[in-house]
Amino acid sequence: EEISYNGREQILTSKTEDTGYVLSGYMGTIAGEYTITATLKKGYSWSDESTGVHTFECSISPKEIKVHFNRNGSISQDGNSDNTITKSCFISSETTCSIKTPKIVASSNTPNVIGYSKVVSAHTKVWDHNTFVDVTIDDDETTYYAQTKNTPSVHTITFNKNGNSEYEIDIPVGCTSISSGVICSCVPYTAFNGSAPDTTCSITSPSITGPTNPPKNHYYHVTGWSINSSTHSNNWTPNTSIDISTSGTYYAQTYEEVKHEIWCYCRANDFETGVAQGCTRVSAYNGVSTNSKCYTGVGTECGGNYDFYTVGWSKSKNSTTNDLGAEGVTIDFIYVNADATYYEITKSRFPITYTFDKNGATSQTPSGGSASTASTITQSCYRYNNSSTCTIRSPIITAATGYTALGYNTSSTATTSQWTENTLMNASSNRTWYAISKKN
Repeated sequence: EEISYNGREQILTSKTEDTGYVLSGYMGTIAGEYTITATLKKGYSWSDESTGVHTFECSISPKEIKVHFNRNGSISQDGNSDNTITKSCFISSETTCSIKTPKIVASSNTPNVIGYSKVVSAHTKVWDHNTFVDVTIDDDETTYYAQTKNTPSVHTITFNKNGNSEYEIDIPVGCTSISSGVICSCVPYTAFNGSAPDTTCSITSPSITGPTNPPKNHYYHVTGWSINSSTHSNNWTPNTSIDISTSGTYYAQTYEEVKHEIWCYCRANDFETGVAQGCTRVSAYNGVSTNSKCYTGVGTECGGNYDFYTVGWSKSKNSTTNDLGAEGVTIDFIYVNADATYYEITKSRFPITYTFDKNGATSQTPSGGSASTASTITQSCYRYNNSSTCTIRSPIITAATGYTALGYNTSSTATTSQWTENTLMNASSNRTWYAISKKN
């Protein structure tokens, strides 16, 4: 029976003694030739009747250590594309012998060589490839598996504030704040042993939050993150995880709206009733001002009454001058850029008319007019804003020769004046006035 080296002392024969003899030199450790001696016990002889010492030879052969190498998803080992190749060496007396591990040619999926491991999916190495290693008896008939991997690229996304200084950009886990916004990175999973590599990894976009206490009628809106700084569109919703396959930059997209309120108060019951109108404009995109005004209808039908009707709107309660609208137009359409309050302007439907009788004078000259020798002239005014009066200026009197003009009186035979010529008077109803003159 062949005996191979195993690193331990071995018995080289099946028997070490028998009834008539004893053996010596039957133990051995290292590989080589051994001489065993058989000596008879007293009173015994060999089968040929001889009694001398007998010897015979035996040996311990070197131990072949076979190590198997599995390519485990790689292209080849030492140029061999077989799934498994074997390398061996012999041990005679030492504890180890040397073999050279195969050279691994990795696949394109996992082009980086790690080395060899006893575990199929260790992803680490016990031995380098293409190098000499010492093996022991314990390595005999052991399989080592090639280990390869890819080195994925880091994907980095920059989330740019894009001018939105009034908005709060949070910092997701694994991200870092920078002066222009937030930067986030991820690495796709590493592929091993020929498997297809991942090209994507996941990143969560930051949240965008507008001011918590905006000015009145200011509204802050978040559109999202866009690959273009000025698209005003959303390619990536805030606080959402997306798988990415490349690095890039996304820009915050926001807009601000301003609502302009235009209040119009009807004059009835001392402006008790008001109607709110107005419009909303986008005032800024990404912190950059845009539309400065918006278009709206302003005014309301207040209804009026028998004596008065609406002729326009003013920012002053008692004004008779239109800031908005025109007589006969109670609702106007205008561009506005600020809140405003308007008050109804009303006008009497009928004028108050004063008749001036020259009453023997030569002529009368109305305000802004020419001298008239007619027996009578008239001056009229309209009342505004529900007033009971309006103002009329008295004419200038040219008295007859030898007379001096005193003014006007409601009595044609009066000798004194109730109203000086060329002065204003509040008129509340139609009336006739007579020029009063006295003889020099």
